Amino acid sequence: MQKQNVIVDLSMGFAVRIVNLYKYLTVGKKEYIMSRQLLILIRKLVYRYV
Repeated sequence: MQKQNVIVDLSMGFAVRIVNLYKYLTVGKKEYIMSRQLLILIRKLVYRYV
């Protein structure tokens, strides 16, 4: 029986939401600057804590 890791599950859900937000901003709203800055911010946070 595998033990579930809550942090991993929450992190994966957050990552999926960020990607969906990026797609929404670029395709739906044609907002390229804000969406790019969002990805840069998330990348910095990931590299800081990994």
